[in-house]
Amino acid sequence: MARQTIFDQPYPRQLHAVINEAALLRTVGSAEVMRAQLLKLRQAAERPEITIDVLPLNAGAHAAMNGSFTLLDFPDPSEDPSVVYVETAISAAYLQKAADIDRYATIFTQILPSATRLQEYSS
Repeated sequence: MARQTIFDQPYPRQLHAVINEAALLRTVGSAEVMRAQLLKLRQAAERPEITIDVLPLNAGAHAAMNGSFTLLDFPDPSEDPSVVYVETAISAAYLQKAADIDRYATIFTQILPSATRLQEYSS
Protein backbone atom coordinates (compact mmCIF):
# COMPACT_ATOMS: atom_id res chain seq x y z
CA MET A 1 0.00 0.00 0.00
CA ALA A 2 2.84 2.39 0.81
CA ARG A 3 4.28 2.00 -2.69
CA GLN A 4 0.97 3.10 -4.20
CA THR A 5 1.30 6.53 -2.57
CA ILE A 6 3.82 7.44 -5.27
CA PHE A 7 0.79 8.18 -7.46
CA ASP A 8 -0.62 10.62 -4.91
CA GLN A 9 2.35 12.99 -4.87
CA PRO A 10 2.30 16.43 -6.53
CA TYR A 11 4.19 15.08 -9.54
CA PRO A 12 3.02 11.47 -9.70
CA ARG A 13 4.94 8.88 -11.62
CA GLN A 14 3.58 7.51 -14.86
CA LEU A 15 2.80 3.81 -15.20
CA HIS A 16 2.05 2.02 -18.45
CA ALA A 17 1.51 -1.70 -17.89
CA VAL A 18 0.74 -4.37 -20.44
CA ILE A 19 -0.77 -7.48 -18.87
CA ASN A 20 -1.00 -10.76 -20.72
CA GLU A 21 -4.66 -11.82 -20.89
CA ALA A 22 -3.66 -15.24 -19.55
CA ALA A 23 -2.78 -13.57 -16.24
CA LEU A 24 -6.32 -12.18 -16.01
CA LEU A 25 -7.96 -15.50 -16.90
CA ARG A 26 -5.91 -17.79 -14.66
CA THR A 27 -8.03 -18.41 -11.58
CA VAL A 28 -6.29 -17.54 -8.33
CA GLY A 29 -8.74 -17.70 -5.47
CA SER A 30 -12.49 -17.61 -5.88
CA ALA A 31 -14.52 -15.96 -8.61
CA GLU A 32 -15.19 -13.17 -6.12
CA VAL A 33 -11.47 -12.63 -5.59
CA MET A 34 -10.90 -12.55 -9.34
CA ARG A 35 -13.68 -9.98 -9.83
CA ALA A 36 -12.27 -7.84 -7.03
CA GLN A 37 -8.79 -7.91 -8.57
CA LEU A 38 -10.11 -6.91 -12.00
CA LEU A 39 -12.17 -4.12 -10.41
CA LYS A 40 -9.06 -2.85 -8.61
CA LEU A 41 -7.15 -2.79 -11.91
CA ARG A 42 -10.00 -0.94 -13.63
CA GLN A 43 -10.12 1.64 -10.83
CA ALA A 44 -6.37 2.17 -11.11
CA ALA A 45 -6.65 2.55 -14.89
CA GLU A 46 -9.09 5.45 -14.39
CA ARG A 47 -6.26 7.54 -12.99
CA PRO A 48 -4.67 9.80 -15.62
CA GLU A 49 -1.13 8.73 -14.71
CA ILE A 50 -1.88 5.00 -15.07
CA THR A 51 -2.40 3.17 -18.35
CA ILE A 52 -3.17 -0.53 -18.31
CA ASP A 53 -3.37 -2.51 -21.52
CA VAL A 54 -4.24 -6.17 -22.04
CA LEU A 55 -2.36 -8.26 -24.57
CA PRO A 56 -5.06 -10.68 -25.77
CA LEU A 57 -4.51 -14.38 -26.26
CA ASN A 58 -5.43 -14.02 -29.92
CA ALA A 59 -2.37 -11.82 -30.41
CA GLY A 60 -0.55 -15.11 -30.87
CA ALA A 61 3.22 -15.16 -30.75
CA HIS A 62 4.62 -11.81 -29.66
CA ALA A 63 7.90 -10.13 -28.85
CA ALA A 64 7.45 -10.36 -25.05
CA MET A 65 6.94 -14.12 -24.89
CA ASN A 66 10.27 -14.68 -23.12
CA GLY A 67 8.81 -13.25 -19.93
CA SER A 68 7.84 -10.16 -18.05
CA PHE A 69 10.04 -7.14 -17.55
CA THR A 70 9.86 -3.65 -16.14
CA LEU A 71 11.37 -0.74 -18.03
CA LEU A 72 12.14 2.14 -15.67
CA ASP A 73 12.64 5.60 -17.15
CA PHE A 74 13.45 8.63 -15.04
CA PRO A 75 12.81 12.38 -15.49
CA ASP A 76 16.50 13.24 -15.89
CA PRO A 77 18.32 10.47 -17.79
CA SER A 78 21.67 12.21 -17.22
CA GLU A 79 21.25 11.70 -13.47
CA ASP A 80 19.28 8.46 -13.53
CA PRO A 81 19.62 6.43 -16.71
CA SER A 82 16.92 3.96 -17.71
CA VAL A 83 17.00 0.46 -16.24
CA VAL A 84 15.30 -2.81 -17.18
CA TYR A 85 14.29 -5.09 -14.32
CA VAL A 86 13.90 -8.77 -15.18
CA GLU A 87 12.76 -11.27 -12.58
CA THR A 88 13.04 -15.04 -12.80
CA ALA A 89 12.03 -17.86 -10.46
CA ILE A 90 15.47 -17.89 -8.85
CA SER A 91 16.90 -14.39 -9.26
CA ALA A 92 16.46 -10.91 -10.65
CA ALA A 93 18.61 -8.64 -12.77
CA TYR A 94 18.88 -4.93 -13.40
CA LEU A 95 20.04 -4.34 -16.96
CA GLN A 96 21.71 -1.01 -17.60
CA LYS A 97 23.51 -1.42 -20.92
CA ALA A 98 22.10 0.80 -23.64
CA ALA A 99 21.68 -2.17 -26.00
CA ASP A 100 19.62 -4.06 -23.41
CA ILE A 101 17.43 -1.07 -22.68
CA ASP A 102 16.89 -0.43 -26.39
CA ARG A 103 15.93 -4.08 -26.95
CA TYR A 104 13.34 -4.08 -24.18
CA ALA A 105 11.98 -0.69 -25.25
CA THR A 106 11.57 -2.13 -28.75
CA ILE A 107 9.75 -5.17 -27.37
CA PHE A 108 7.39 -2.88 -25.48
CA THR A 109 6.59 -0.79 -28.55
CA GLN A 110 6.13 -3.93 -30.66
CA ILE A 111 3.44 -5.39 -28.40
CA LEU A 112 1.46 -2.18 -27.94
CA PRO A 113 -0.41 -2.31 -31.27
CA SER A 114 -1.84 -5.72 -30.33
CA ALA A 115 -2.94 -4.62 -26.87
CA THR A 116 -6.34 -3.30 -25.79
CA ARG A 117 -6.99 -0.72 -23.08
CA LEU A 118 -8.24 -2.39 -19.92
CA GLN A 119 -11.36 -0.21 -19.96
CA GLU A 120 -12.29 -1.82 -23.31
CA TYR A 121 -11.40 -5.35 -22.23
CA SER A 122 -14.11 -7.73 -21.10
CA SER A 123 -13.34 -11.22 -19.89
